[in-house]
Amino acid sequence: MSPQRISPLAAAPVARTTYAEASAQQGIGGMTTGVPEIANMDDMGGMSKPYVNSQPERNQMLMAQNIQQNTQSAAPQAAAGAMADMRKMQVEGSNAQSAQQQFLNMKMSNVMDANEMGNALMALDNRMKEDPASFVQSIADSRAMFN
Repeated sequence: MSPQRISPLAAAPVARTTYAEASAQQGIGGMTTGVPEIANMDDMGGMSKPYVNSQPERNQMLMAQNIQQNTQSAAPQAAAGAMADMRKMQVEGSNAQSAQQQFLNMKMSNVMDANEMGNALMALDNRMKEDPASFVQSIADSRAMFN
């Protein structure tokens, strides 16, 4: 297998100069940059050189891209993790408060049952539901008597 022939830039000077003119005549003049071409020897990369093993350069480029992509995706993942931790702490605190409130309610219920206060409260609640106007009037009368 013979190596790829690399022609000097001066090999086709007419084609290089007329390409931009022909593109402009077809209405696609913006597709040509006007930047002078350089030889493959001068482009600083192994990809354009058929006699150079470009795999190490490519691997290095892919490793850099991998680091960049991992860094870009790490920040939103860390933020999401922090928000999840905050929600977890809030739920745990809420569960503790709920357990305390349930304990307090149970204790109050037990004290009311032990002192037989529940019956009086139930009677008061029933009276309030049966005739709310009379109940409010009784409260107003009591306030008037003791003021």
